[in-house]
Amino acid sequence: MRPRFAVRKMAILSAALALTVALAMITAPLAQAQTYTPLHSFTGIPDGQWPYGGLVGDSNGNYYGTSQGGGTSNVGTVFEVNAAGTYSIVHSFRGADGKFPSSTLIIDSQGVLYGTTYAGGAAGIGTVFKLQAGGQGEVTVLYSFRGNPDGRFPVAGLVMDASGNLYGVTSLGGTHNQGTVFKLDGSGNETVLYSFGTGMVGTKGTDGAYPLASLVMDPQGNLYGVTTGGGAHGLGTVFVVSQTGKEKVLHSFTGGSNDGAAPYYAALTRDSSGNLYGTTFAGGLPTGGYIGGEGVAFKVTASGKESVLYYFCSLNMCADGDHPLGGLLQGPNDVFYGTTVWGGYYFGTIFSLTTSGQENWLWYFTNDNYYADGSQPYGPLIQDKSGAFYGTTRAGGSGYHNDGLGQVFKVVP
Repeated sequence: MRPRFAVRKMAILSAALALTVALAMITAPLAQAQTYTPLHSFTGIPDGQWPYGGLVGDSNGNYYGTSQGGGTSNVGTVFEVNAAGTYSIVHSFRGADGKFPSSTLIIDSQGVLYGTTYAGGAAGIGTVFKLQAGGQGEVTVLYSFRGNPDGRFPVAGLVMDASGNLYGVTSLGGTHNQGTVFKLDGSGNETVLYSFGTGMVGTKGTDGAYPLASLVMDPQGNLYGVTTGGGAHGLGTVFVVSQTGKEKVLHSFTGGSNDGAAPYYAALTRDSSGNLYGTTFAGGLPTGGYIGGEGVAFKVTASGKESVLYYFCSLNMCADGDHPLGGLLQGPNDVFYGTTVWGGYYFGTIFSLTTSGQENWLWYFTNDNYYADGSQPYGPLIQDKSGAFYGTTRAGGSGYHNDGLGQVFKVVP
């Protein structure tokens, strides 16, 4: 399932953009100068293309990600890149071992990478895999999905508990074909903890439908996530599922001018007090965008009270960004960092956001065919010990297509 983007026309500023100097301020809040460094621009075959997920780092300063296309069979890759821009393909998927990985990987203490593929595997509807990070190698398929009742088409990544069990969601499949929450033990045995769609409003469950974002786990093993659809208003939910499979909807999004709608790939962030933070792709201020708005950043307390922290496209020509997909990274001093797919110079932004709702831009993406950076960041950001941010863009870079095939980047505040 890929999101439908609103089509808007707006003027694109034509001033040249230097990568090592600050962007000039237009109508966004004041921010300090940033330095943007492209680490790798994807080229397709045999290289990767279209990285939808973010990056995960190891203890040696290497970063790993997935591309949805490209590779030797053009069905996706796992790649490695470091801060100096040295890039290599760790694995090219071939089909039986998975197709079209869209998720952000996780890495364990032994340097083993874990992820999902949207398709491929024994039944052609997705896999869970692992792969040693340090070099070329074959993936081990831990599980191939079958559809019903175990789920199909996993888009999101995984979370691992202290015992090595893996947890994730599938976007479809399960008892009602509206997605599942699953557990996979170290022996490859899968358990469906929950199938969405148990309470119906029209064709979608009041308990949520179609989860696309990775889960987050609390110390008790409870799993928190979002669904793109379903809920009381059919516009998505924030939910929690216990280890015994009991599900509770913490919030049903209402859309319109007062709330978000349709959280797509954006995983939740949980703070030490149990508050949950995230973004929705749509909803918010009625600017004429998809479902009446350009997306919001929100907070949900442990008791389920939701509040909107920020309405995107609050500034003229959406200079503050619109349609976030990558979720929020929690930094020090109650500051969060994230990306939007559109807005800024039209091709997306990197932003910071305080819990009091103050938003500042860190970078405006401009599309590589005209300048030198990427465009349309889908995945989340990560931050190293020095404070530098790393991420990916789905398009842009120096690819041969008009909008490029994606890029891995570094931004230094």
